[in-house]
Amino acid sequence: LHAFAYFSMSSPLMLNSFAKSYIADQACAAALSAGHLTAAVVNLGGDLVIRGDGTETVGIADPQADGEGEIPLVSIAVKDRAVATSGGYRRGVEIAGHWYSHLVDPRTGRPVDHVSSATVVGQSATDAGALATALCVMSAEEGLSLVTHQPGVECLLVMNDGRRLASAGWKALEKPAVRMPVGLHAAVAA
Repeated sequence: LHAFAYFSMSSPLMLNSFAKSYIADQACAAALSAGHLTAAVVNLGGDLVIRGDGTETVGIADPQADGEGEIPLVSIAVKDRAVATSGGYRRGVEIAGHWYSHLVDPRTGRPVDHVSSATVVGQSATDAGALATALCVMSAEEGLSLVTHQPGVECLLVMNDGRRLASAGWKALEKPAVRMPVGLHAAVAA
């Protein structure tokens, strides 16, 4: 409890992930409206927006891998959609040998630790980012139920025990995982 009290008082509550998602959506729309482009891809720290012609392969980072240059957990084919991943596996703080996520459950005021990462594919980066963060806070059952009721949305949850839970349509997005150059469309936790 003492470690949590220190974490709570020393770390400000940040809501900037929604701004980043909104900017990614707007930047992609602006690029396409400038003319002469048939497709655009915007990657802002793991929030991806893919619009126009063509399909992009997106590597989803393995939250249990040692580094970001590892083979992705899974690769997905994305066309005219947005992808966002949230999780506390890279961002947070270690106190007295325990890792505390930067994501906080607003119901308890405590860092979340049951979902290692949540990746959402949706219509906009703003929606996908908000849902990915919410799925890290909700129970897996609550999260999967919520996604089921969101048209055009799919998700992959990686639990802290390594289990992978996915929405009904996630499998249709998957492609064989391949090593991707660092920084090339790899969705990482934000």
